[in-house]
Amino acid sequence: MIRLRHKGKEICVRALLDDGSHHSYVEKDLVEELKLCPSSKETFSKGLFSGGISPDAEHGRYTVTVESLDRKYSNKMYLLGQTKICSMLPRIRDESLLADLAARGIKLTDVGKDTPPIRVLLGADVLGSILTGRIEYFHLEFQQ
Repeated sequence: MIRLRHKGKEICVRALLDDGSHHSYVEKDLVEELKLCPSSKETFSKGLFSGGISPDAEHGRYTVTVESLDRKYSNKMYLLGQTKICSMLPRIRDESLLADLAARGIKLTDVGKDTPPIRVLLGADVLGSILTGRIEYFHLEFQQ
């Protein structure tokens, strides 16, 4: 969960950190909600997971302030408009995993039973300014 802020308007949304994406994106409906105006436009194709390439598409480039929910992190970023970010992605609901992370001082913000849409994708172009450099290792066991 992140907070987007623009000209006095704020909204908290789910975001996906994706270092496999060269660009960062914001859902077009969110662009309208925040009344963002494009500073420029970019036209490009995308390499797809299956190895295909999408046709060229035009994307508006928007400047918005991205913040952590606790407001300890805040940075202006350029995000490209995209109709849909991704399909449904469930939230973390495993109480024992959340307790293990909390014991290590890690608090996740994207938890719960509901599954609101992912409305922002933060790609490799901005991840360096977000990541802390702290890495925690722990063993996960998956039950089938």
